[in-house]
Amino acid sequence: MVLWSVGVSRGFPLGMSAAAEGRNDGARVSAEAGLGYVANLISPPLIGFLAASFDILTALWPLVGLFALSAVLAPAFLARQRTAPVPAVP
Repeated sequence: MVLWSVGVSRGFPLGMSAAAEGRNDGARVSAEAGLGYVANLISPPLIGFLAASFDILTALWPLVGLFALSAVLAPAFLARQRTAPVPAVP
């Protein structure tokens, strides 16, 4: 739980700064903030519901799946970011 808390506390600010880079940064930051707040509102009750239905270890397995999915998808997003054209600054 401590590692999950550290990951969440680091992930949100990093996501916000990444969303603020490039074109249409205001819309991207608002979308990132909205997704972050929705995730923070939905995930604790969902984990609590799963823990009440099964046990706490089983309730945390979806997080492991999401971490694995992000590890698999991260290289594709990074490659796409490296090949994207850099916008000209006026």
